[in-house]
Amino acid sequence: MDRCIVLDYKVREFGYCRQSILEDLIRIKKEVKPGIVITHSTKDIHQDHKVISEESLRAFKGISILGYDLPWNCLNLEPTAFVELDEVDISCKIQALNMYRSQITLKRSYFSESYMRSIAVFRGIQNGGSLAEAYEVYRICF
Repeated sequence: MDRCIVLDYKVREFGYCRQSILEDLIRIKKEVKPGIVITHSTKDIHQDHKVISEESLRAFKGISILGYDLPWNCLNLEPTAFVELDEVDISCKIQALNMYRSQITLKRSYFSESYMRSIAVFRGIQNGGSLAEAYEVYRICF
């Protein structure tokens, strides 16, 4: 988690900060030089998530971009890419999500370990395996 970059924007007000968010993403692109970007689905209905996905598509031109879904905010993800997971992967994901204190404090049911595992099982079945994550492909750059 030492490579995590957290920016300070007010929740539910990202729309007012679009240009600043875009500039921050462009700065991060220059600093980090990512080979792939994973962002929210463009179909996510949460207002802040929508801004991030749209500005990510603008900021990270020339870089492969995948969109992930949060099933409680995304009404119709059409997965076109799957990544198989193993038990270590899902445990690491759960551990990482448990660091998102604002959601844990609110006792969001979708942050429970059982929910995260059930989504991984569902995506695994779609992929013909046991555990997986699913993404929509927005751009692939070789």
